[in-house]
Amino acid sequence: MKISAFLKKNKILPVIIFAALLLPGCSGDDGEDGAPGAEGPVRTTVAESLDITIDKVSINSAPVVEMTITDENGVPMAGLTTSNMRFNIAKLVPGSNGDPSRWQNYINRLADGELQATAESRDGAGELEDQGNGKFIYTFKTDITDPAQTEGIEYEPSLTHRVAIQVSGFTPSNPTFDFRPDGGDITLQREIVKIETCNSCHNKLAIHGGGRIDTKYCVTCHNPGSTDPDTGNTVDFKVMVHKIHRGEDLPSVAFGPDLIEGTADDGTGTYQIIGFSGPDDPHDYSNV
Repeated sequence: MKISAFLKKNKILPVIIFAALLLPGCSGDDGEDGAPGAEGPVRTTVAESLDITIDKVSINSAPVVEMTITDENGVPMAGLTTSNMRFNIAKLVPGSNGDPSRWQNYINRLADGELQATAESRDGAGELEDQGNGKFIYTFKTDITDPAQTEGIEYEPSLTHRVAIQVSGFTPSNPTFDFRPDGGDITLQREIVKIETCNSCHNKLAIHGGGRIDTKYCVTCHNPGSTDPDTGNTVDFKVMVHKIHRGEDLPSVAFGPDLIEGTADDGTGTYQIIGFSGPDDPHDYSNV
């Protein structure tokens, strides 16, 4: 068949060929760039405080904490290091045999053979990664699933857990985050005393140099098993707080070491917590 006759019979083909000739090649112009997006916030002042939102905690070995951190004006932070924060993580052990539930930290040390809860900070801290735009990830140094790293404290993912942070170098704050590592709903909680109750008399509670200001943070370290190694007194939060506020009326203070009223050593007892300040500067609550 002649080409002219073929084209006459297949009228659509010339249209297809013409359209193909108009198609641009792969190396052609991809069009103009779109309009630039709005600029993000720019820091113009030094941050005074940190607003920390703990977004997520995951535990497969060492806990991984995902956070969003801004300043007091909502501007995303950058350049923070572990010198700016202390981290700890505790579990809430259910009560049994008439005993109440209790918080138990996974970050521990031995002092004179006694277990003491502590926190990860500075040289003993894990890794803090700046992801940009105020997003940070902290990976604990301690693998809490390994009892050899927790001084024998067992990891129990079905219990209520709490990550707690102490902010340093800025206005003090103690953000906390409660969760269950197994993803279940929190069915057990314990609040020994609300910080609002403390502050109704103390104006603003500030302990350990002023950086610990929330009882939700305090209880993660002040566990029933922790003691003051210098005096042997427990630093279990509920016991310690009651004793501090009873002070001079404690039997061990009012009646002396023998606890017997009317003996020669009445009024010679003391109630002290040495703690971080050292034996040269004891916290003496004998006259409270």
